Amino acid sequence: MERLGPNSVDMTEEDLENAFSQLALAFRCDQYTLDQRLQAEEHARNNAEENLMLEVERGTRPAGGSEGNVFGCKAGKSDTEFRTVSEHY
Repeated sequence: MERLGPNSVDMTEEDLENAFSQLALAFRCDQYTLDQRLQAEEHARNNAEENLMLEVERGTRPAGGSEGNVFGCKAGKSDTEFRTVSEHY
């Protein structure tokens, strides 16, 4: 579509109506796809948050089912201090 000024006499009433219809359709399509894109991004964000929470849960769970026993080693004072400090962040 050529750019014509508001005072252009080259555009007939039918041309103007066609241009308006094309623009109106373009805005409706854009709004529709905008809603779909927003939903898709919200879904992706929710999945990422859920995955992060699972990773945090798995990372904070003691290995082997015994508190302080990580990879077959008993927790010493430094392990306990680290756990206490890391829980605050």
